[in-house]
Amino acid sequence: MFVGRTVSGLPILDADFATLPPRFHGGREQVEIAKRIGFRQLPRSASLIGEFALASIVYHYEYLKENLPGNHPIFQSPLMRDEQMMQVLKGFIKFGPPNGDDNISATGIPPHVVLLSEFRSLKAAFEKQQVDQQNVVNEVVAGVRLALEDAVDIRNTPNSNQIATTVIDCLHREGYVRQRPDEDENYAPGVAPVATTVHQTSNNFSLYTWGGGFHAFPEDVALPEGTTEQAWVFWCCGDPARSLPPFRRLKSVDLREKKHKKRLSDLKFLMGLVEKRASALNIDTRTLTTTEEAVEVFRRCEDVLEMPDETPNARKRRSNQLVWQTVTSIMRKRLKSVGHR
Repeated sequence: MFVGRTVSGLPILDADFATLPPRFHGGREQVEIAKRIGFRQLPRSASLIGEFALASIVYHYEYLKENLPGNHPIFQSPLMRDEQMMQVLKGFIKFGPPNGDDNISATGIPPHVVLLSEFRSLKAAFEKQQVDQQNVVNEVVAGVRLALEDAVDIRNTPNSNQIATTVIDCLHREGYVRQRPDEDENYAPGVAPVATTVHQTSNNFSLYTWGGGFHAFPEDVALPEGTTEQAWVFWCCGDPARSLPPFRRLKSVDLREKKHKKRLSDLKFLMGLVEKRASALNIDTRTLTTTEEAVEVFRRCEDVLEMPDETPNARKRRSNQLVWQTVTSIMRKRLKSVGHR
């Protein structure tokens, strides 16, 4: 562990050498939900590993957004697209040296780092004591001032605040003081401010103008990549990161290139199979608004997309890792062969 900490770049001559990795403190229900969404079919024996991996992703979320392109495969994950869930999880992240609340302890720590950690703790305790003493002083001073003001009120002697308020009121009443207009509101002489009305669509989704018409999606919109489950989340929930509506609203007129229109047709075909299965289970997919709901419904309906266990080359197939385009191709061929029988 000492070598691992050194190689990872932790400062060997600093108390931070004993720091622990990002981990969750509280929020067990939200963490378990995120693990089910982000790490499908995670073995129970690897649950703790998945939790530390999730904590690291949440801790570095902003860094990943700043340094990776927006079309990177990691951002196709439903978990990474759910900004609200990531912010909730971030509130449960704990990072830094170990303390009494942790179930894990730092290993591979040389003696001098332990001493540095104790010195840091003593320094923090001393600084806290100084702050507490200053707060006591401030409270005493405030209490004395309040007692003096109460005594003044009893004798009906005006204090400085009362005198200042009286003077300002007199100046306002006589017209010597006028309220300053807002700096952002600079109107020409004789021109009254004009009210501005902003039109918004339902659910606060914007309308985009391009190609001579209005569209529910921007000109550069791209169809989702990744697995069928990830595409389903886009289909039901849209793209919260870009404030885009559910992709079930996407029409061919919202796409410029012909190849994208063809891919949209494939996506609608595949999503239609899942929606048909959901309808058979009396599930209204139009009411799905959160990533958690969409993922749960998909996993109840995915049996309609059952894939062969082996590829044509007799290789084992990991069905849940296939991109949705491949699943579409397999399902079209299957339905076509069934139709010819």
